[in-house]
Amino acid sequence: GQTLQEGHARVDRAATIVREHASRVIETNGVIVNFILDELGSQPASAIRAREEVLPRRLVQAASEVEQIRSIWIWGEDGRALVSNRLFPVPQDLNVRDRDYLTVCEQRSDTWFVSSLAIGRTTGKAFFNVSRCRRGEDGSFLGVVAVSLLPQYFTDFYRKMAETEPGLNVRLMRDDGTVLARYPAVDTGMRQATLDADILKLVKDNAKSTLSAEIAEQTGDAGPLVSLRRLAPYSVYVAASIDRAALLAQWQSRLAVLAAATFPAGLALAYVASVALRRASRELNAVRRLQEESEQRRRAEEALRHSQKLEALGQLTGGVAHDFNNLLMVVNTNAYLVGQLYPEVKDSKPLGAIIRAVTAGTKRTRQLLAFSRRQALRPETVLLHHSLPALSDLFRPTLGGSVQLSIELAADTHPLHVDPAELELALLNLVINARDAMPSGGQL
Repeated sequence: GQTLQEGHARVDRAATIVREHASRVIETNGVIVNFILDELGSQPASAIRAREEVLPRRLVQAASEVEQIRSIWIWGEDGRALVSNRLFPVPQDLNVRDRDYLTVCEQRSDTWFVSSLAIGRTTGKAFFNVSRCRRGEDGSFLGVVAVSLLPQYFTDFYRKMAETEPGLNVRLMRDDGTVLARYPAVDTGMRQATLDADILKLVKDNAKSTLSAEIAEQTGDAGPLVSLRRLAPYSVYVAASIDRAALLAQWQSRLAVLAAATFPAGLALAYVASVALRRASRELNAVRRLQEESEQRRRAEEALRHSQKLEALGQLTGGVAHDFNNLLMVVNTNAYLVGQLYPEVKDSKPLGAIIRAVTAGTKRTRQLLAFSRRQALRPETVLLHHSLPALSDLFRPTLGGSVQLSIELAADTHPLHVDPAELELALLNLVINARDAMPSGGQL
């Protein structure tokens, strides 16, 4: 009886750890999916493809913070790939029209969806998705945002648990019985198939989030102890089980050790101490892994908040720059009219100073509009031999007096085809980074 009570406690503890691990992994991916949905809004596929040079970098940055992610995909309503963090550009012939996560969205479902296992058409590796549908303002279907996970990430975690919990069997499954990850590997024998069927029956018969049970084998032997947990709000369960035979074998092993330990009392104390240390180490390792998952989720949330702050700053900057640009147009128009109406002052220094100031102000507003993504790109041919020396007047006030600036350019440097405002903004960002890296001064 005591052995069975310990067995129930062990499978319950294992199921709790596995549920917390899976919940934090999936919730972290949910944060990333929501961030992408907020970024895209109700943009059509054509608008998303037009941003194909910007969006992949953001997806790569989001995926780099979380090790369990295999890939991030944005799919159109026709099942074709729009953007991914793995391929740039995405193959135009890649289509997931037959995948379940696209079919569910076409049925007007707006809930979180965990897909069944599939084989990647670009990598050939098994994966499953955590996804949500994209809808237009009128409720029309626009596509799917999906984060792909590797089952191996979960099985590695389960394997480490099983190293300190002999006989442990763990599976991550959907409520329809589809197994997403398990440890040990699948046994094609009748015993494994029967256990899967019995666990699925427990899922169907019990809507509770927590369940412990003993499964009776058809052979008449005592079945395994099972602990079941649901990952709300997803239709996903985790199940931990230990064969009763394994528990009895451990009990018999302990009994044999105790029987053999009648000689020296010190040997018995050493055995008890080793068992306590193993259990303490197991619990500490589980806590450490949960803390690591929490830290990954915190980093993902911080990245989301930082992106939202930058977006708000860009909108404010764009509005101010747009209004300022309108004022400059009025000044520029009147300066031109003064030159036409009064030819004697057309070439005067004061009027020339006004026109130069308006030109410089217009240039600055273009940079602000480019920063806020409200200025259309205007690429043109740029000669760095002419433009870089002129930019030194912009860079030196930014650097301050403690950092010395020098510009050197090879004589055979080719012309560039680029938006001048974007080029100046990029160089200005590099100058600011260099200044921040040299608080005590230096040479740039």
